[in-house]
Amino acid sequence: MNHYHIFWSCPVLVPFTKSVHQILQEVFRNNIPFRFDTLYLCNFPQEINAKDKKLMSILLAACKKAITRKWLKQQAPLIDDWIDIVYEIYKMERLTYYLKLRQEDLTSIWFEWTIYINVFNSSTHIPPGSMYIVLFTVPDRPFKEGQCTSYQKTFKCFLSLFVCLFSF
Repeated sequence: MNHYHIFWSCPVLVPFTKSVHQILQEVFRNNIPFRFDTLYLCNFPQEINAKDKKLMSILLAACKKAITRKWLKQQAPLIDDWIDIVYEIYKMERLTYYLKLRQEDLTSIWFEWTIYINVFNSSTHIPPGSMYIVLFTVPDRPFKEGQCTSYQKTFKCFLSLFVCLFSF
């Protein structure tokens, strides 16, 4: 057994990998090759911009982590396991970007995932009391004219549409 088998060709993991691939295509609205060098080695097509490459690398690292958490079990990870790991990574990224005073970079990098995960949560008909994740908040301070990026403007519109419910 080698890494190729463990992360790519194992018949138990192929459906999980295909599901992650499908979600990546939905998140980035792009045709992403279903190949080992793309999804395991992060050798992305040139038409994918740097911001999306960064997020895609994070999402694929979470995929690998989900696999290693189920390492010796007969079952593949669930998409929910993967999403939980992505959220764990996001929380650490958020802390890092806030400490570096680069919140706008964080919002820009994670924007596509935020939109996807909120649409996913609202379309899965999660029963009341379950958690809806809104990953970003718009800063409390108003933006000066000319400082607000297009992502921030778009996100302000989306933010008004989403409800954040937490179960304790």
